[in-house]
Amino acid sequence: MISGVVQEDTILIIDDDDVYVEDIAIMLRNKYRIIHIKSLDRVCETIITDKPSIILSDMFLGDDETGMELFSMLEKLDHAPPVVMMSDRPSVKVIVEAMNRGAVTFMPKSAGVDELTSILEQVLEDRKS
Repeated sequence: MISGVVQEDTILIIDDDDVYVEDIAIMLRNKYRIIHIKSLDRVCETIITDKPSIILSDMFLGDDETGMELFSMLEKLDHAPPVVMMSDRPSVKVIVEAMNRGAVTFMPKSAGVDELTSILEQVLEDRKS
């Protein structure tokens, strides 16, 4: 688990790539509290305990898990946070499927800090309004 300065908004990152998550955490930790899990096995527990404002999930996780499985888990919760799905190999089919399942947006993992921050701020603004 990676934690930065405790802020009002918490981002739960679900990704099996530690280096990528560490890079994101460095970019965002002054603005958000960052929580990282590598797989879906602790998703519900983490959401209930840490109450993230947004979930940022990789589409393709290790051990044959996909981000699509996340949506079935979130259906079991009363108040699931919005999901921003990401991938380093996005395709139109994957993006459409993620959006149809409930992702609020989709971003390439190659997005820079400005694009990532803009997406997160927009999702948070939409959630609060």
